[in-house]
Amino acid sequence: MSTELIQQMVGLRKRLGQVSPGLESLFGKRPTGFDESNPAWSHSLECFDAMVEGEDISILGMAKHRDDSLARRLLTLLRVNLTRAKEMQDASLEALLKLEGDWRNLQEPYEYAWRLHVDEISAHPGYALVVLKEFLVLVNPLPRIGDAVRAWREEVGEIRKGRPAQVFSELRGILYDGKQGTGVGLDLKRQIEPHICTLREGLVFRVGTRLSLASLFNRFQSRCEQHDAPRLRALVDEVRRRKGKPEDVLRDQLALWLFDQGLNPVTEPRIGNLRPDLLDPGALYIEAKQYDRSPRVKIIRGMYQMYDTFRRLRGAHPEVNEGFFVVFRRAGPHVTAPPSVSSSEGWIIHIKFVDLADGGIGSRQKQRPVDISMEEISPERGL
Repeated sequence: MSTELIQQMVGLRKRLGQVSPGLESLFGKRPTGFDESNPAWSHSLECFDAMVEGEDISILGMAKHRDDSLARRLLTLLRVNLTRAKEMQDASLEALLKLEGDWRNLQEPYEYAWRLHVDEISAHPGYALVVLKEFLVLVNPLPRIGDAVRAWREEVGEIRKGRPAQVFSELRGILYDGKQGTGVGLDLKRQIEPHICTLREGLVFRVGTRLSLASLFNRFQSRCEQHDAPRLRALVDEVRRRKGKPEDVLRDQLALWLFDQGLNPVTEPRIGNLRPDLLDPGALYIEAKQYDRSPRVKIIRGMYQMYDTFRRLRGAHPEVNEGFFVVFRRAGPHVTAPPSVSSSEGWIIHIKFVDLADGGIGSRQKQRPVDISMEEISPERGL
C-alpha cells in the first residue's frame, strides 16, 4: 500500500487523539512484558503508533482476513477507536462523524484496490505457479539425515502451519501413488485444484497467442512475397529519391498490417531513452531491418540491439516477453539463421525474412547464402 495512504491514516489518527483525548490514556503505556494473548493494548492508539514505527503487531481478538497488511490493520484500529470514542462521549459527535466520513474516504478506495488485487492474482497463472511450487515443497520436502532430522521435522511442522503430518502423508499418496484419499488430505487437494486450472488456462493462452502471432507474421511474409513485392519496391525507390530511410517505409507497412489484424502497434514510442521500431504494450516488440548487400553485420547488430532494448524495456512493460526481428531483403544474398532465439530472462525473439528482391521466390541466386549461427547471435554472448 502506498506511503501516501499510510500518511493520511497517521493524520486521521492525530486528529482523533485531539478530538477524543481520553483515547490517548485509555490503556496507559505499553505493559512491560506485553502478553500478545491479551488483546486490550493491541487495540489502542499507542499500538497504532508502534505499528507505524515498524513493529509487526497482530490485532488480537479481531476476525481474520485474507489481507493482513499494515494498511488494513491501521484502518481496523482507527475504526475500533472511532467506535470507542463515541461510546466514551467525551468528544463532539459532529467532529467524530466528520472523522468517520474521512475514515470511509480512506477505507473504500483501499477495499477497491484490494479487490482488484485479489481479482488479478486469482486469474494470474504466474501466481498460481508460485502457489503450486510452494505447496509441493510442503508436500514433498527435501529429506535430511543425521543429527538435523529433529530440527528439520520441527521446521517442516512450523512451515506447515500446524497441519498434522498425516494430512501431507495422505496427500502424497493421492498425488504420487494414485490413491483415492479421504478426509482432510482430499480437501487440501481440492483447494489447490483451482490454481492448477488457472495455470493450465494461462499456458494454453500463452501457447495459442504465440502460435497466432507466428501465423500473422508468416501470412505477412507470404503477402509481401507473392502479391505486394513490386509495390513495396516502388515505395522504397521513392523514399530513396527523397533521401529517406527504406527501413521506415517497410516498418510502416508492417505496422498497418498488424493494425488491420487487430493488434495496436505504436511506431517508435519514446520510453525513457528507448525508441523501439514497433511496440504493442500488451503483446510484443518488433524491430525491422532491410538490406541490399552483405547483411551479416547488420543482422547481428540488429539482434543485439533487440536484446539490449528488451532488457531495458521490460522494466516498464514486463508483460512484453515476445519479439519479432523482421528483415526485408531488397537485394544481395539470402540469409539462413535460427528461427528464434530465447533468453534465460524469459523472452523470445522470432526471426522472419521477407524477400522483396526483383525476380521473386525461386529466382536464380548468384551469391552464396549467408549462414548466421546461433552462437553468433546468442543473447548470452554479446558483441
